Amino acid sequence: MRVQVRGSRPAARGRTAIGFFHESKDPSRDAPRAVRDGIRQACRAGAFLGRDKETVGTLAGGGGWTLVGLGRPPATPGRLRRAVRQSIRAALRAGRNRFTLAFGEGVSEPAMRMLLREVAQADYFFDRYKSRGPRRPRDSEAVVLPPPSIEPRRLAALAAEAEALSGIVAWARDLGNTPANDLGPADFARAARALSRRHGLRFTTLGPSQIRREKMGGLLGVNAGSARPPVFAIGEYRPARARGTAVLIGKGITFDSGGISIKPAASMGR
Repeated sequence: MRVQVRGSRPAARGRTAIGFFHESKDPSRDAPRAVRDGIRQACRAGAFLGRDKETVGTLAGGGGWTLVGLGRPPATPGRLRRAVRQSIRAALRAGRNRFTLAFGEGVSEPAMRMLLREVAQADYFFDRYKSRGPRRPRDSEAVVLPPPSIEPRRLAALAAEAEALSGIVAWARDLGNTPANDLGPADFARAARALSRRHGLRFTTLGPSQIRREKMGGLLGVNAGSARPPVFAIGEYRPARARGTAVLIGKGITFDSGGISIKPAASMGR
């Protein structure tokens, strides 16, 4: 999802407006100044007090405000993320894809940084195997109005970063959600190669013989129980004026048959 941080409300036509506020006798007092009057009217019309999980209004759009309660301040990160994620996804299921999101005082600047990533990733759906049902809205975007005490310019760069990261997170989630019969080591390598090409990385794969020559015994030992050969993938980003070298090493297991029998059984079903 595209994300902008602004101090003024965009034109309301066709947008779903959602406000997130802590519990108070008058939550509108803590609203961003640009939308305070509209939120005050919505609070009065719906007798909204900002209690945890309290919701007033409709997420189907139409220009009015939907108000979501965060409970007593400060809301925990989990409560904040749940409120934002559930509200946006409910609106997406209703066919909406353009949002104005307003946050009241009590949501700190570190919390807003976290929530920008939540907003950017809120339109992710894994529907590869769904042939029926409503299509998810594409090309979604959100304008975020932070609490009055936070200068929007301080969050603008973070919004761009959250938007950039959301695409990578969606790619990783797609891989994680694809079952093992459709994603083996070779499939994983092809997906990684395609991603590398899109972003200008030099990409190399090592097959079983090369892995053996490099004496990667751990990888070969784990793979010994599989009929599919292992792959070692290397992506290199080499900017023109690099100031150093950073190496990130990850493990990609496309199928794991063990583990549940050697762990405490009581928590495995959660």
